[in-house]
Amino acid sequence: MVKYFGFLMIIISCSLAGFVYAESLRKRVLELKELERALNHLQNEIFYTHTPLPEALLNISKKGKYGFKDLFKDVATDLKENKVKDVCESFQKNLEKHKKSLNINEEDRNIILDLAKGIGESDIESHMSIFSITLKNLQDQIEIALEKSKKDMKVYRYLGISIGLMTVIFLI
Repeated sequence: MVKYFGFLMIIISCSLAGFVYAESLRKRVLELKELERALNHLQNEIFYTHTPLPEALLNISKKGKYGFKDLFKDVATDLKENKVKDVCESFQKNLEKHKKSLNINEEDRNIILDLAKGIGESDIESHMSIFSITLKNLQDQIEIALEKSKKDMKVYRYLGISIGLMTVIFLI
């Protein structure tokens, strides 16, 4: 009886691992869409209401979701309190700090850092082009993540179940 309970636990744990990984793919898409929304909002705050960057980031953090809410809040705090020498340094520090709560990969991180390098160091026209390039790159990443999640979610779910069943079969 205990043996069968152990087999059941193996199947459940492997299945759960597959489902958790599949969910992380879906969550990445949601987080990238949230980042896109936040960057559009940041762009509007900077260009149309001429809000200073720390204040604009704080406004975005109040309306944000997921881990980006905390990221923008911490960057705004760093900038307001002059804890860092520039925006890019603050984003690097806080991306590292929030690495576990954000479901982004290295390419997504580079897009954010490229934006941070250009913000605050150039004029309004340059900011416009930086934002348009960033949003275009982000759109591309969203499409890639969406395709990957559609293609791979079922695979990882079934893979988890299959590995659990294969393990049990080998143990029998």
